[in-house]
Amino acid sequence: MTATVNASTSAGVIVTSDTSGALALQTAGTTALTISSSQVVTVANDATIHGLTVGQGAGSVSTNTAVGASALGEQGIANFEANVQGQINSLENPPVSPTTQPLPWTA
Repeated sequence: MTATVNASTSAGVIVTSDTSGALALQTAGTTALTISSSQVVTVANDATIHGLTVGQGAGSVSTNTAVGASALGEQGIANFEANVQGQINSLENPPVSPTTQPLPWTA
């Protein structure tokens, strides 16, 4: 069991206590944040901390990690994946031979 503080849409703030040492913060009955008795904080969705997003980004894809303002928007995910794949491809198969021509990009 967990002690809860729920901001109910019909009954105002509802506090349920127990002796587990764990705390859950809820809105409309849905847990948004839990703190375990060993002080491990679990957030249900992406978090915004001082304007920066920390979480899985748009689409809540479990294999993504998003950190930063506007990090990994829905179009950004596809563009980022294509960009990374393009970089990998160019490393595996360089567009030119470095021994005969300069590389086609600049620092």
